[in-house]
Amino acid sequence: MNDQGYSYMLRGNLSAARRKFEKAYSLDPGNPVIANNLELLNGSRRFIERPPNNQP
Repeated sequence: MNDQGYSYMLRGNLSAARRKFEKAYSLDPGNPVIANNLELLNGSRRFIERPPNNQP
């Protein structure tokens, strides 16, 4: 789950990444890698440039 979430994050699909990370976290809440990836995802949302009206 965590690896899938990371792959989605690298490809820019942040919604799918969040779902995978949250599922991974629910299965293993003590895993620091998953917690760090969620933190990374939360921080990256502020810096990603998106085109107007979500156009490619």
